[in-house]
Amino acid sequence: MEITLDVWKKDCFGIGREFVVAVTPVLTEKELRQYWKDFRNLLIHDYQIEDIDEFTRWNFYLFYVVPDKNMIDRSLKYKIEHDTISSRKIIVNESDIKEGADNLIDLYIRYIIKPTEQMKKGFAMYDSNPELLKIYQSNEDK
Repeated sequence: MEITLDVWKKDCFGIGREFVVAVTPVLTEKELRQYWKDFRNLLIHDYQIEDIDEFTRWNFYLFYVVPDKNMIDRSLKYKIEHDTISSRKIIVNESDIKEGADNLIDLYIRYIIKPTEQMKKGFAMYDSNPELLKIYQSNEDK
């Protein structure tokens, strides 16, 4: 297998500092088990050896893409995601990357949750309850 990464340098929070975001090709569980350290080491060799500032050094994200992260052996997932060498490592679903690197950044770095159509339908509109309003107002005066 050829070990390659798609890499972006992004100012994720508009603070004038870059995060390095690297994404693997889609991997089977067998490939993930066999090559995860090779991807990590490639990131170290190509991006972390260079002269970078301390902020960037501590903000490297390596996304391992698999068809379904819920089908990956839990001990393997734990081993990869808790490896402390070089970068934060996150195993993601192939569907997460279909919308591009910005979607991964929103989901896993900025933690922006976009409501789905199902979520939108599941929220009932708020109806004012005059009795609760009276109770609230009577307690507000105390």
